[in-house]
Parts: sequence; structure tokens; C-alpha cells
Amino acid sequence: MVRSATEQSPAFYAGCIAWAAGCWWLIRNGLGVIAFVGTILAAIFTVGLREKWDGETTDSAYNVFNRGGKAILGSLTGDQVDAQLRGGFQNGSSQSGPVGDAPLATTKSTATTTQKLSEGDKLKRRSAAAAAAERRLQQQAQEAEKSKQS
Repeated sequence: MVRSATEQSPAFYAGCIAWAAGCWWLIRNGLGVIAFVGTILAAIFTVGLREKWDGETTDSAYNVFNRGGKAILGSLTGDQVDAQLRGGFQNGSSQSGPVGDAPLATTKSTATTTQKLSEGDKLKRRSAAAAAAERRLQQQAQEAEKSKQS
């Protein structure tokens, strides 16, 4: 005999009758709170807290308005996070943006840039950075002196 998906078995109805009898007995003996809590817990574990029931085929708003599953403009994708953690896009290659239409800005990491520099250029950059740091330190000292005077 074939039953439909919504038809319950006789064992289900026997279990419901046994549960109702057990709850009635608990309530009659002053343990109604235990019957109530037990009913709630049994409902959670049997029926569940699901949002979508078996056989329900409705789409979510994301699926309805975003056919094809493209990333929404402005959203952060896993590929973007991975690229950022790995130091940006290497070797000037571009990857598509969040929607797939516009390419993202390409960046070269400082590691690849410094590898192409000669030792003389590296030395010039280091001395320029040291000079800039020294100027910044002198400027901060002057500002601190002015604030003491006022």
C-alpha cells in the first residue's frame, strides 16, 4: 500500500495518544511545567526549527533577484579576501570585480618591485626613507617645543 507524503502512519497517531496521556497524567499530579517543557523539547527535536519545510520550493530573495548567482556589487567575496591576504594581484594580472563586469585595480607587491631594483637604487630609496623619517622626527620635536611654550 502506498501512502502520500502528508499521510501519517498509525504508529504516529498511537505515539500522539501516548504523549497526550502522559501529559495529562503529569498535569494531574502537579507536574504540568515538566509536561510543557517536555512537549516543547520534543517538538524541537521532531519537527525542528527549520525555516524551509520538506517539499517547499520557494526561492529566497537572493535567488529571485540575483539570477545566475553573481556576487552583488559591493559585497566581499572569498576570492578578494584571498587575494588581499596573499599580497594583492601579482605580476600585473587583473581579475574581475565583484559583479564580473569591471576589472579590479591591479597592484604589484613591494616584494616584486624591490627584486627588480639594482643595489644602487635600493640604497637611494633607503637613504631617502631615513632622511624623511629624520625630518618627521625634527618636526615632531619642534611641535612639542611650541606646545610647551604656549
